[in-house]
Amino acid sequence: GVCQRDEGMALSPHGIDLKRRPNGTWQLAVINHHPRETIEIYELIEDKEEWKLVWRGCVTVPPANYLNDVSLSSDGSFYVSHMYDHSFTVNDALMAAFLKHNTGYVMRWDKDLGFSEVPGTEGSHPNGIVYDEVNGLLYVAHTFGDRIDAVDMSQGKVISSYNINSPDNLVLRYGALWSTSWDHSIPDMAVCEDKSPCALPFSVYKLKPKTLQLDKRWLFNHTIIGLGTVAFPLKDQIWIGTARGDRLAFFEQRD
Repeated sequence: GVCQRDEGMALSPHGIDLKRRPNGTWQLAVINHHPRETIEIYELIEDKEEWKLVWRGCVTVPPANYLNDVSLSSDGSFYVSHMYDHSFTVNDALMAAFLKHNTGYVMRWDKDLGFSEVPGTEGSHPNGIVYDEVNGLLYVAHTFGDRIDAVDMSQGKVISSYNINSPDNLVLRYGALWSTSWDHSIPDMAVCEDKSPCALPFSVYKLKPKTLQLDKRWLFNHTIIGLGTVAFPLKDQIWIGTARGDRLAFFEQRD
């Protein structure tokens, strides 16, 4: 009832997730930062051979939380990463990247209990998340902490980790966990202040689920796409998105 949205309202989208519900409908969740912190919910429908989004409502986020990514569950609940406080500064980011101290955690939301912190998810800048409901595992990328964790939800503890420089978004697809990483230091991003695309080096990782062992890595440097922040496999192609560019790109995955 507190949600209102029309076509003229501003939207500041961040992380997204798309999930097919048990009744066959497609649900899209979007982290939104404006005019207030919310998770906006849409239904993806096909209408006369066109795909459209129909807004279905939102969930208002507690004032203390500043979110990054979202991962949907088929029961209607979802997980969100609280990366750090709203007052977080560039100096705070530099200190967190150097000291690796905890700045945030993951929260779970359902319609009965609302938001609650997920044990075992604390870290330095929790960023990309993905929930594997088949195995009851939550994967969390800690960007400033330089690691990806697999959290067993039944135990509330980390069962495996993979050390990786500044991991960003995560995708669970084709029996693998996919991640991008920033192959540079946080201060290096100063050159990206007014630059798009910003061609800093990055990597794409293919990890084995549960154990988080490395399967394969692809390295990129000074590409026209800019700084890669997400990798999404589609058949034999790996599609890359960027936070510092104006296009998508893909490369062929070969054995």
